[in-house]
Amino acid sequence: MGSIYDSLPTGDKDEVVEETSSLVRKWKKPREKKMDIPSCFDKSYFTKKLKEHRYNHDKFSQWQALANYAETVYEAYRGVMYHFYKSIDRLDTAPEYVRNIDSVLDMDILERAISAGDQELVKVLGNETGVKFKKDRHRTLYEIKKYGAYTHLMIHEMNEYEKKENHDYIHQMINLQRRWENVDDADEMSIVNMFASHIRAKYLIQKYLGNFFASKTWGGVLARRHVGSMKIYESRESTSLVKDLITNVGGYDIDNTEPELVEKLSLVGDDLHQRLIKLYRYYKDIKYIIAKLRISSDVKKVDDYTFMDYDDDSRRDIYDVASVYQKSCSDLLSKIPDGEQYDRCRGDIKYMVASLTDLLEKNKANHEEYLRIYKSFEED
Repeated sequence: MGSIYDSLPTGDKDEVVEETSSLVRKWKKPREKKMDIPSCFDKSYFTKKLKEHRYNHDKFSQWQALANYAETVYEAYRGVMYHFYKSIDRLDTAPEYVRNIDSVLDMDILERAISAGDQELVKVLGNETGVKFKKDRHRTLYEIKKYGAYTHLMIHEMNEYEKKENHDYIHQMINLQRRWENVDDADEMSIVNMFASHIRAKYLIQKYLGNFFASKTWGGVLARRHVGSMKIYESRESTSLVKDLITNVGGYDIDNTEPELVEKLSLVGDDLHQRLIKLYRYYKDIKYIIAKLRISSDVKKVDDYTFMDYDDDSRRDIYDVASVYQKSCSDLLSKIPDGEQYDRCRGDIKYMVASLTDLLEKNKANHEEYLRIYKSFEED
């Protein structure tokens, strides 16, 4: 790409000092041969903006900070992407500007670099940060932010894989794609297990990565690790970005696979297998009920909303719902035969039964108190 600052003008009244941190500055590289890089990183865009604002010190400083940020994102993105693709043996499919890096910095340096770049930009733009990244006003900046978001998602994946965490989503999705390609339509449990894995994968992305760029209060992953980056990414929707990363490396394509998988479910005729399929249709809600009961079990003072929940505009008592799920799961678990092909489903249902049983007991006294309050409330 070459340095984005090669032809930047300087202000006539005050010379603008580059605001990049020493961490980012030290890893700028010599000019490289021209490659087909994303168009949003074309330095001419920033050169033009800086020329337009050369006599306005504040605007010039802001656009130079944005140029610095673009350079940081580009270098961090390609470096992290190199490590990312290499870790899953897909480096040969990465873009040329990623494959042809002369030397690649360590992941921890790249992570610190983009975090520092984020914070430098927020320091300069302040309350203007969100405005600058509005899609309808600055498409180029919006695209650069997207690559910054991709970088943070890849860093998270690399960290999780190194820690052997369950939320290592890319490797899971690559393995799931292999399983999808080997589903045996003549084997009902092959279809059931694929559906169960599909539901679990969908839940993983929505639950743990769908709020990746949310605030720290709402459990955003990035905010917990790099709170200084939130001004830039806090409004970014992450589910589609995660799915893009997955499909770009040949992982399981949840959205496009789902219709065909649903068709395969019609091949399942065994009563037990149909019950397993039905259970996984409720998987997300069961996990939701478990999470709600964990919260209510810690309530010190019960009120009429402690166990109240709304589902499709109708009220429901989550304790009663949990009781129904617990009985259904327990009955289903007792009917699952031995055999390796049932291990995945058996493990999931055992967890559900154990969690629901424990939480129903922990919430029993609170729920009795809740019913007393709720009934008196209705009578009034």
